Amino acid sequence: MMRRLRSSAGDTIVEVLIAMAVASAVLGGAYAVVNHTLANSRQAQEHAEALKIAQGQVERISALATTNLVGLTSPTTKFHCVKIDGSLANLGAISQLPAADTDTNYTTGCRNLGSVNYRTAFQYVASADPVKSYFKVYVNWPSAAGNGEDQVTLVYKVIR
Repeated sequence: MMRRLRSSAGDTIVEVLIAMAVASAVLGGAYAVVNHTLANSRQAQEHAEALKIAQGQVERISALATTNLVGLTSPTTKFHCVKIDGSLANLGAISQLPAADTDTNYTTGCRNLGSVNYRTAFQYVASADPVKSYFKVYVNWPSAAGNGEDQVTLVYKVIR
């Protein structure tokens, strides 16, 4: 009696589908990891750029404070920014920073119109004791993750 041996020359459709599912899961996981890493990298780059912008504002405030501290500190409820040319821009009598969708509240010198729209402002926070008064510098921009806004805040004290 002769037995016929089954040919094992190829894979069955079920084996191919299982292999494709495994490969898809691995590639999908790799894509998610790479995408998350790129988003974190971009967010870190934007944060570093915002920090440079905030430090620039602090340097401009420091330069203006040596000549015109009263102009920088009055009135205390308003937000300002110092333009690159050293002039002071007033963002108006607002009690908090404008929301992301109100870019018109920021003058051209208070926002960077590059690839990321950074918006810059500072506020003088007065205290009864002048030694405890300080400037708060804000830089806001749309989050790279697409979930609202990111912000860098620096506090600067003028010591005389």
